[in-house]
Amino acid sequence: MAEQDDPLERLERRVCTDPQFSEQDVALIHEVLRAYRGWKSLGWAAKWVTMILASLAGALMAWKTVAEEIRKWLAG
Repeated sequence: MAEQDDPLERLERRVCTDPQFSEQDVALIHEVLRAYRGWKSLGWAAKWVTMILASLAGALMAWKTVAEEIRKWLAG
């Protein structure tokens, strides 16, 4: 089973080999794709930071609730 290429990689290869594109066009396409990949990576990192912070907040709230219930139980 052949691996599927990323559509952006295919586009980049096609632009590099197509004689219709000038050197400036190729450089512009490379910059646009680099910027897109950068924003995509930033979005991925932001998603994981948000998930980690949400999990931490949930764990802290659970810990607080459990500690409060144990305190109530011990106090009678």
